[in-house]
Amino acid sequence: MWDFSNYLEWLGLRNGTLVNHEFIAENFGTGEEYKKFVVDYIRNRQVDEEFRTYVETSEVLKLG
Repeated sequence: MWDFSNYLEWLGLRNGTLVNHEFIAENFGTGEEYKKFVVDYIRNRQVDEEFRTYVETSEVLKLG
């Protein structure tokens, strides 16, 4: 995971100031639902195979 990404903050896995938690709550409910949205989006669009493999094997992106 890119060190400067705020993705972990959006998921609620790291404290930070560059995330709007109200946006997540209003649009996705929880960080877990946001993660599901991101993973579903990546899986359903045409992306580089190396990137798709990274997403499917990443511990941070695993669902459930």
